[in-house]
Amino acid sequence: MKRAALSALMITALLLTGCGGAETEERLERRQAELAAAEEISFTAHITANLGDEAFLCTLACCATQETVMAEVTEPEMLAGIRAVLQGGDALLQYDGVELVIGAGLAQSAVNPMAAVPLFFDALRTGYVQRTWSEQGEQGVLTAAEIYVSDDYALTMYFEAETLIPVYAVLAADGETLISCEIQSFVSG
Repeated sequence: MKRAALSALMITALLLTGCGGAETEERLERRQAELAAAEEISFTAHITANLGDEAFLCTLACCATQETVMAEVTEPEMLAGIRAVLQGGDALLQYDGVELVIGAGLAQSAVNPMAAVPLFFDALRTGYVQRTWSEQGEQGVLTAAEIYVSDDYALTMYFEAETLIPVYAVLAADGETLISCEIQSFVSG
């Protein structure tokens, strides 16, 4: 009986870890092509940023068109309305009608919640899928993908297995989580 139960557990583990593979990677690549062609993608991001001794929590309204990536703070309330916009080669910080050009470094240098958003959109549209696997999550079985976006960072995105709608992302460097992001209200079109 123990041997049968152990065999069943091993088969289940094999199926969950082996569900990725070429078929899943091809599905993700097709989904990326759809998102790359979309006129607009938007979602709400509940972000936890690791700041060393403490964590910073915020909620961002995120939107990308073919030309622009935007992230606007909606929570905490004292920061609500601050917006980062990446357009062409320029990065802008906007608040209450004031705009500050801060250069293209926003998207790729210091990783903060606003700077991580362009990396998430890049991964969804054009990131190289390095490997995939399945995991059991609170929402059921998720498809996980390690997506290359930069030599400096490791990005893992989690998708609903059937629809490939993103639900979670983790950005790490040197094995340490920098940003984790719960994705809600994902819309593309």
